[in-house]
Amino acid sequence: MRFFTLGFVLISGAAQAESLCGATDQVALLEAIHGPWSVSGSISVETQTLSVVEPIQANVLIGRTGAILLDFEGESGSSLILGAAEDALDVDQVDNFLKTVEAEWIADEVSDTPCGPEGLLQLQALRDDPEGDYNRVTVLPYFDDRLVIITEIETAGEWGLAFITLGGILTPEHE
Repeated sequence: MRFFTLGFVLISGAAQAESLCGATDQVALLEAIHGPWSVSGSISVETQTLSVVEPIQANVLIGRTGAILLDFEGESGSSLILGAAEDALDVDQVDNFLKTVEAEWIADEVSDTPCGPEGLLQLQALRDDPEGDYNRVTVLPYFDDRLVIITEIETAGEWGLAFITLGGILTPEHE
């Protein structure tokens, strides 16, 4: 019986996620979170004539150097490079983004964290091109098996200016 109990403790202990609260070393953090991730969440699209929120399933690949690539419905965007956030999000901002995409449940997925967003080494990538497109990706690494991603996009087209917000929970892909 002792062996069974010890085995159960070892198995259940290995399944526990490691909190990334208080991490300060960007290289070590990227090493901990690099690899393929599955995204579950929602996307909000706002234009002058359209307002829609839809659930999404996507894939994200995070490289050891901070490269991040989002694959949404078979379409990959440009790779961006994550670095320490210069404009880190606070808890109210994160809550507002999750409310915008009607995915407040994502906060519940990381509610066992010992810190809020302010206690995380948030990673951010920004692309602001001369054609008017703006794209900011923020990754909030709560645990080594659960990250929150918030993507803000402003883009212009024949529809006018579109504001696109994506909020999701990232979990490791298992092959």
